[in-house]
Amino acid sequence: MDDSKYFFHFGGEVLNKWLKAWSIFIFTIGGLLVVLLIGLI
Repeated sequence: MDDSKYFFHFGGEVLNKWLKAWSIFIFTIGGLLVVLLIGLI
């Protein structure tokens, strides 16, 4: 019982870190694309 709780808690923390990393990555790429589009137009 305790092991599964710990496992899910650990998994949640790792997932949180991955989501933050991906959101920053996507935000950066999106920002660069917007700048490129504005530059082209």
